[in-house]
Amino acid sequence: MALDTAVTAGPVGTWTRRIFALNIVAQCAIVVTGALVRLTASGLGCPTWPDCSDGSLIPVARQAEGFHKYIEFGNRMLTFALALIILAALIAAIRHRPRRKVLIGLAFLLFAGVAAQAVIGGITVLTGLNPLSVAAHFLVSAGLIAVSVALYERGNEFFDGPKTTLVRKELSVVSRALVALGFV
Repeated sequence: MALDTAVTAGPVGTWTRRIFALNIVAQCAIVVTGALVRLTASGLGCPTWPDCSDGSLIPVARQAEGFHKYIEFGNRMLTFALALIILAALIAAIRHRPRRKVLIGLAFLLFAGVAAQAVIGGITVLTGLNPLSVAAHFLVSAGLIAVSVALYERGNEFFDGPKTTLVRKELSVVSRALVALGFV
């Protein structure tokens, strides 16, 4: 009996794996800078959105917000770097052969998530740091980190077919419910 050595999908290459890893680092970095914004009360360092001040996309000397404008502006700029990294991850996922829909889907979800974060961030500024929008902003970031880790891990897999369940379905359902409850 011959051993079937055909692989339906393979792990991603070194450069793609590095891009996926860089994405995790960048996602974590933007959470850290977001925490810095929050801890230094710099959330309204740029009091308008998408401008930093009336009529200017960047901080200006006449702003009364002091150093806070630079902290908030730095966090906003990191978003663009993150978006470029995610775009590179999406392109890498699309170019990977054989094509793996799960990688493309996760990378696209990251791209959509960063776009959503920009909107939520704008709402957060325009509502004067409403606690609900601040919480939503953080929770979406936590979700994007989880998706980033999933993208990296799925990129290392050899097989892209159906998964074998290792726990009973009831335990899986209860575990997922507890995770969802933890976010509430």
